[in-house]
Parts: sequence; structure tokens; C-alpha cells
Amino acid sequence: MHDGNTYLKFNAPVFALILATTLFVAGGQAQAADPERGKLLYENHCRVCHTSVVHIREDRKASSREEIRTWVQRWRKELGLQWGYGEIDDVMEYLNERYYRLDGQS
Repeated sequence: MHDGNTYLKFNAPVFALILATTLFVAGGQAQAADPERGKLLYENHCRVCHTSVVHIREDRKASSREEIRTWVQRWRKELGLQWGYGEIDDVMEYLNERYYRLDGQS
């Protein structure tokens, strides 16, 4: 007769393997930012107030990708947009490609 501890000890490595595989696969499915989608989001929600001049003014020009993301997050919250990380990254990537051209990952 098996007690519960024996069953758990036997299956713990199997469970760990399944969990690790699931996390690896899920992590690998993270998608790169889509600047085309970001462009659509920006044009529909931001461009009403933001012309291209906003992004090239010296006193407001972003100096890093993280700074672009921070601006997008701030205005998303200000406008009450229900954007997740994907939408924020899409808009950030669009703005970076269109105006800032900053290298690197953030």
C-alpha cells in the first residue's frame, strides 16, 4: 500500500519537468512588439493631440526606449485606455522606429 508521501515523491520530478516545460514554452511565445499595430493604436488614440512636433522638441525628446515606454504608460493611464504590456510595447516600438531610432532592448 502506498502512502501519499511516496506518491508525491515519485511524481515530484515528473511534475517539475512538466512545469519547467510549460514555463519554457509559454516564455518562448512572448511576441516581439508590432510597430504596425502600434501605429494604428497611436493614430486612433494619441495623434488627435500629438503631432510629430511633440516627439522632436528638445525639451521632450526621449533619450531611451524605457523613457518612451514611460511616456506611453503615463498617457495610457491619463486617457483611461485599457492597454496591456503588448499594446504599450507596440506603441513604444512604433514611436521609436518613426521618431527616435534608439538602439537596444529595454
